[in-house]
Amino acid sequence: TVRSLAELWMSRHVQPNCTPVTVKTYRHFLDKRILPDMGDIPLSKLTPVRCLEWLDTLRASGLSDKTVRHYYTTLHSIMDKAVQWELLPRNPLDKVDRPKVERRRLSTLDEEGAVALIRALAEEPNRSYRLGALLALLCGLRLGEVDALTLADVSFESSTIDISRAEKYTPATGAYDGAPKTASGERVIVLPAGLMEELAAERDFQLAAPSLYPGAWIGDGHIVHAWNGARLNHDTLSKWWRRFADRNGFPGIRFHDLRHTHASMLIASNLDPVTVAHRLGHADSTTTLRIYAHTYKETDTRAADITQTLLNHAHPDSPNIHPTNPTDTQPIE
Repeated sequence: TVRSLAELWMSRHVQPNCTPVTVKTYRHFLDKRILPDMGDIPLSKLTPVRCLEWLDTLRASGLSDKTVRHYYTTLHSIMDKAVQWELLPRNPLDKVDRPKVERRRLSTLDEEGAVALIRALAEEPNRSYRLGALLALLCGLRLGEVDALTLADVSFESSTIDISRAEKYTPATGAYDGAPKTASGERVIVLPAGLMEELAAERDFQLAAPSLYPGAWIGDGHIVHAWNGARLNHDTLSKWWRRFADRNGFPGIRFHDLRHTHASMLIASNLDPVTVAHRLGHADSTTTLRIYAHTYKETDTRAADITQTLLNHAHPDSPNIHPTNPTDTQPIE
């Protein structure tokens, strides 16, 4: 049955090879809908039409298209293993279209908004939290990467930071440090001088903290930390960011959108995709191009404005050739 196969898949494939967070996610999908809806169906009876009807039921129950696709992907992975283990001749979901999900347009700050944010952060009294937001905005780090960083990861000689861990969390394990989201997430990136000054101030504070808080300071060097140096709860920084963003005029901007803003600013400044991909921890620039395609399109519009100068030079007297805003182009010498 689907149930016995799913449990075999969990014990022989998922648990030995996946992180606790991934194990928890798959367990949730199995227990929530896959096993209650499909668990007792014999594998021989699991046809493409049966799978299609189940997906329709999920949609009708009010689940989002994204969640329905997660269910599809989970069941598809289970059936792929059944084929590999020669329990099925073919995967029935290969004949079922993968549910489509409309891609959410990224929320990013433009240059003016980013400058306003940095000014607002300068007024934030908690330097630890301020550093967390700056690391996301100026380095393109994920929340889990920020939470795992310690001062030992910073080279004050070379002005670089080593990203080699990310905080993970499940209710069963609590917070723990694991590998970044992908292997390419392990990277060393260069930091701007202004951020190095903030980190140096944090280093000096932590060196003095044991005498400032005798008997109370328990810090282990985490850049983002509680008042006594203790590690923060896994969602404390994101909750602080939500309050800070709403209070300072950045509603709807998530902490993760700071990472998107970082990438968009670099692309808009014509930095090559390979360098942007490295800073973000993408495996290759193809991922960067796919995620930030809209940013490249905006840059491409400026490229069209530049090439407009060729037409202006060739037809200087034509009223239909010149752009609406002639200051967008530069004259050809």
